Amino acid sequence: MKISIITVCKNAAPVIETTLATVAAQSYADVEHVVIDGASTDATPAIVGKYRHSVRRFVSEPDTGIYNAMNKGIRQANGDYILFLNSGDYLVDNDVISDVAKYLEQHPRVDFLYGQIVVRIGDGPDQVVAPPEPAGALREMICGCLPHQATFARAALFERIGAFDERYRIHGDYDWFLRALTAPDVNVAYYPRKISHFDLGGVSSNLAVGQHEAYAIQNGLPLFQQEYWLKERLVAFQQRVLELRIQAADAEREKARLRADLVDTQRRLEEAEVALRSWQASRFFRLRTMWGRVKRALRRPHRLLGERGGGGPPPGVKKGGGPPPPPHHLFTFFRRRPG
Repeated sequence: MKISIITVCKNAAPVIETTLATVAAQSYADVEHVVIDGASTDATPAIVGKYRHSVRRFVSEPDTGIYNAMNKGIRQANGDYILFLNSGDYLVDNDVISDVAKYLEQHPRVDFLYGQIVVRIGDGPDQVVAPPEPAGALREMICGCLPHQATFARAALFERIGAFDERYRIHGDYDWFLRALTAPDVNVAYYPRKISHFDLGGVSSNLAVGQHEAYAIQNGLPLFQQEYWLKERLVAFQQRVLELRIQAADAEREKARLRADLVDTQRRLEEAEVALRSWQASRFFRLRTMWGRVKRALRRPHRLLGERGGGGPPPGVKKGGGPPPPPHHLFTFFRRRPG
């Protein structure tokens, strides 16, 4: 069984090598890596060239968008199943494709297999996203989406239900998933294994830019206009709004707590600064400082003797005599001061 992995990219030099390296390191032998580049002007083609041993096909030419590039990849692929792993995303370990291939060989009727992804959010901890079983997949699509970085689709399925709709700029994969989940006689399965790492900084992660497109796709799906699914969508959106309101209230409480902690810390710091200034102005502090200077001055002749190795007295000390008396100004420290 051949597995095709399609990577689309453009000017992805800072991130693409991680993607290429994890595909090249797979223990499964029959992997076909297809890279579709949108005529990059940076070092992307040179980096891909370093992986000639594992990249079976490399196309670099202008395209009209990400789904135009992904459709090019489908036409270039010869595998039985296709996985889209875009630049910056990478496979979790060296055996993941081997494990998926074994599962598909054991379940030959599966047309559409999806697994788990590990989401990277900035500098925070990784989060494992585990989609629901197929019975809940369509409901998941109301407020979310299945992970295309962890989805293996039978190549023939693109012929049956069509490729990606290139009219969409950001959520063409969302549209394709809805078509796959609602098409007749499509065998869908969930494989409970982590497949890939996904960086939440991609274009499709920007809700302000793309969510209106996802809602337009959803509203245009005939199934979702049926009374049952209209009610399901309403319940799902209400639940989501409730979750967001709870999260917002929790965030406000945390913000108030942090603000109170900040005020208390500033107060304690001011009190400490006042106490420090008061202590520094005290007679005890002055006397202690002066005594420290006296001790350093009295130790100085002995240090000089030690440095000369005992070969003679230091300058200013008569032979056979003791150390010179401390400078006159040191004794002024101990004069009685008024008040």
